[in-house]
Amino acid sequence: MSQRPPEQHSLASRGIAAVMALASLVGGLGIAAHHPLSADTALVLVLTWSLACAALPRLWLLIVPALLPLIDLAPWSGWLTFEEFDLLLLGAAAGAYARLVVQARQPTASANWRTPRLALRSKLLLNALLISALVALYRGVLDAGGLQLGWFQGYDEALNSLRLLKSLLFALLLSPLLRWELARDGRGVARWLGGGLILGLAGAGLAAVWERAAFPGLLDFSSDYRTTALFWEMHVGGAALDGFLALTLPFALDAVLRTRSKLRWLWLAAVLLLSIYVCLTTFSRGVYLAVGTALVVLVLCQLRNRNAPQARPPVRRLLFGGILLALTVLAMQLVFKSGGYRAMLAVLAVVLLSLPLGSSTKAGKPGDWMAGGLAGLLLGLLGGFAAGLVSKGPYLLFALALGAALLAQTMYKLRSTRLWQVASIATYGWTVVQAAMVAWHWGGDGALLDTSLTLIGLLLVLFWQLKTSSPLWPSQLQGQGAVFGVIMLISGTIAVLSGGGYMAGRFSTSERDMGGRLQHWSSGLSLLHSDGDWLLGKGLGRFPANYLYGASDNEFPGSYRINNEHGNAYLTLAGPRHILGFGELFRMAQRVPVQHGGAYTAKLDVRVKEETTLHVEVCEKQLLYNAGCALQSLALKPDPGSWRTLTLRLDATNLGGGPSYAPRLAFFSIAVDTRGRVMDIDNVQLLDAQGRSLLGNGDFAREMAHWFFTSDRQHLPWHIKNLFLNVLFDQGLIGLALFLCLLVAAGWRLLVGDARSHPLAPALAASLLAFLVVGAFDSLLDVPRVAFLFYLLLMLALYLPAPRPGRPSAPVATGGAR
Repeated sequence: MSQRPPEQHSLASRGIAAVMALASLVGGLGIAAHHPLSADTALVLVLTWSLACAALPRLWLLIVPALLPLIDLAPWSGWLTFEEFDLLLLGAAAGAYARLVVQARQPTASANWRTPRLALRSKLLLNALLISALVALYRGVLDAGGLQLGWFQGYDEALNSLRLLKSLLFALLLSPLLRWELARDGRGVARWLGGGLILGLAGAGLAAVWERAAFPGLLDFSSDYRTTALFWEMHVGGAALDGFLALTLPFALDAVLRTRSKLRWLWLAAVLLLSIYVCLTTFSRGVYLAVGTALVVLVLCQLRNRNAPQARPPVRRLLFGGILLALTVLAMQLVFKSGGYRAMLAVLAVVLLSLPLGSSTKAGKPGDWMAGGLAGLLLGLLGGFAAGLVSKGPYLLFALALGAALLAQTMYKLRSTRLWQVASIATYGWTVVQAAMVAWHWGGDGALLDTSLTLIGLLLVLFWQLKTSSPLWPSQLQGQGAVFGVIMLISGTIAVLSGGGYMAGRFSTSERDMGGRLQHWSSGLSLLHSDGDWLLGKGLGRFPANYLYGASDNEFPGSYRINNEHGNAYLTLAGPRHILGFGELFRMAQRVPVQHGGAYTAKLDVRVKEETTLHVEVCEKQLLYNAGCALQSLALKPDPGSWRTLTLRLDATNLGGGPSYAPRLAFFSIAVDTRGRVMDIDNVQLLDAQGRSLLGNGDFAREMAHWFFTSDRQHLPWHIKNLFLNVLFDQGLIGLALFLCLLVAAGWRLLVGDARSHPLAPALAASLLAFLVVGAFDSLLDVPRVAFLFYLLLMLALYLPAPRPGRPSAPVATGGAR
């Protein structure tokens, strides 16, 4: 079969690129023109972003994943079907395709790697999955009663099917651009996309740190507060943050293991530690399992790629490392149990000093060690006597000893003199003694004994490191940092599991929770009634509507609708039918500034047909969990057909605003506080103490613009809570089979197929597998942002080029690693 001439191929490619660029630009500008907050600003940003991607086509590889966890403004805009992230993707496609129109020629393939292209089976599977998704879109629209256009449709309306389809469509839209960049510069794709994923992980981590600092506190592991960061999709529960962490954290870990630059390693290690903290504070058992799975897959894949096939695996080293790991877990648990955070942090500081000391002082003479050790012991004893003379003396002396030890080790590294070597040993011994004093000061004799045993064990390990010819840890800074990071991870996990009753309680109820999850899966699948439902699915995004109106009354979480009467729009709010508590209310909310002291004044028109209690509040709240509140409830007598105007005073004295470095956000919310009752609401106003109006669209003339609902505790009606069952419910057995075949094709290429030796393969395999582990307990694909990233990485796995025969695979750095 003859191929078309290059000129003809280039002309056809340019024509397709022009159509794609124009369609993307028109779509982006059309959505931007209806932005609820500022259409003019959105239009300017889309055009500017498109021009930037036209000037530098690969820019989207960095910016899209970096902004993914930060960009959407649904709690302010009220958009659910459409998002600011859509504008980012359409603008990127418009600019990058426009650049392809004027590109002189097709990129040449790398000398080491084949031209990236989809295998025939992958093309067939992708096309079949797309057809299945389009059929599910059609069935979903029919199930919703037909297509009705609107910018503010909810999860039970027709456009929710489009909301779920767009993640796959966007990934398919950008996949030719991804292939183009892979062919042009595979190293560049690894650096830019890896860097974007790591920046996105850092952004989500910083958002999570702000959230926890503003609300429960950074070290509060006892409160029933699970981190959500800026993933607004979790307003009905779900695992959006969990899925994003699963997809991105393996790339950060891979970059840490690969980089040879000390500055980059420090930056990457900081991001990794931040992300581990976020993982721990999700209190998600699925995330913990996913991260562990990703770590194992990543390490095994890298060991396989680095060692020749005939090389024997280092079984003895792995066994010895496993024993040390188990002893570390036992030691840190022992320290934390009796000495708390203070003793654990002191021991971690000693570990931090031990790692470089065990490598830098190997050549030290026994006399030097004896002199330094005696001097350190003497300093420690003097410190113990002096500690009682000053308030918090043990902590101050420990900080002084640690500072002196860091200074001595730094000077010895710079000058390598015998004097600084002895000083390093002496200050190290001083720090060890002061760490024991910290534990004793905080936890008494029991903490002193447990911490001393741990420190003695650490000294024995240090002595072994000094004398053995096979060191326990590497001499390079990066390797030592990796060892310390693992110990930090162990310590953090122990602190989360032992430092508060919440996570311990979650683990203790795992069996009961799994039983409830199985029951929920069974209830969800029981909504598939016909053979057509089982083969083709109910339709994309139809689980919430079918479950809301098909489940038992005690599971109905509440709903809303915009109605129109004689040209006047108003909100109809239906309360839940389950047993109500403060967290179980179905809230219609809008972001407002926090007022310190004084009172808010709420005014609204209401109409009820039965005796109903109205609940109005202003609460400091990120998404699901409230802090201080100003609230008021009012029982309303029925007066059918008549509107009444209410004025309520909301005392704001309990609103503190949070610390200055982590200010709190707030929601004004309205809810029905009577089971199964319905209320009509109109002309809502909220005034601050100065009489300024704080709400937008209070008359609902612009439908749900600025309004945002939350179902704080009732989450099961909104998700089937399993990624594979979600595909089955939406697309039927045919769609599920195609989805699984595509996953198998990608996994085969990365683990045992022709792409397994590519340097990106370990991180990709770990990322996709971790996502599926989280997906075993949550739907995930009903979050378009996260689903798009999953599909994009899946495309990358299918496109990843294989090495040319006889060519070595050149290392490719991810995330800026060199």
